Amino acid sequence: MWARAVAAGIDDALFWELTPDETSLLLTEIAEREGRIRQLAVQLAGTIAATIVNTTPRRSRRAYSWRDFFVMADAAENDTPEGLRSALLQWAASTKGVRVS
Repeated sequence: MWARAVAAGIDDALFWELTPDETSLLLTEIAEREGRIRQLAVQLAGTIAATIVNTTPRRSRRAYSWRDFFVMADAAENDTPEGLRSALLQWAASTKGVRVS
């Protein structure tokens, strides 16, 4: 808990002065912030991929969005190799992959 708080920018001395309830609230806020950061990172990566595909000449005129490259499953699932593999398989099944030709 301490390492996550310090990594989030909480002063070491302040952390040790917190009550258990305050520590719980702090860690909840840190987890929510990490989730928002993860969501923004996924959107940015998807936007970059969609931009590349949309500017490449191809037969299909369909415009791709960031959502076509990422299936937003439970964030905790995507933290494991099996979860990432599952998300990639879901994406491939739903989009039939992206073929640039």
